[in-house]
Amino acid sequence: MNISTSIKNLDLTSPVVIKIKVKGFVDEKYSDYLSELSISHETIDNDVNITELVGEIVDQAALIGVLNALYDMRFPLLKVVVGEKILLTE
Repeated sequence: MNISTSIKNLDLTSPVVIKIKVKGFVDEKYSDYLSELSISHETIDNDVNITELVGEIVDQAALIGVLNALYDMRFPLLKVVVGEKILLTE
C-alpha cells in the first residue's frame, strides 16, 4: 500500500499508526495515558532531550487526545506523522 492509498483510506474513525516527536523528556509511565504509545528518547547537542512516541491509535479523536495531553504537560511539538508505513520507513 502506497502513501496515496493510505490517504484515500484515511477517515476520522480509522485506526492509524502515528509518530510524534516532542522537545523534552516524557516518562515511560505516561504510556497508558498517551494511548499506550511506545516512548523512546534521544539527546541532541548534548543537552536537548527529544521524546518520540510511536504506535497505533484507534481514531483521529484519540490523536487529538494525545496531542492535547502533550500540550497540557507543556511539551512543544516538533513533528507529527500519520500513516501506515512510518514504523518501517522513518
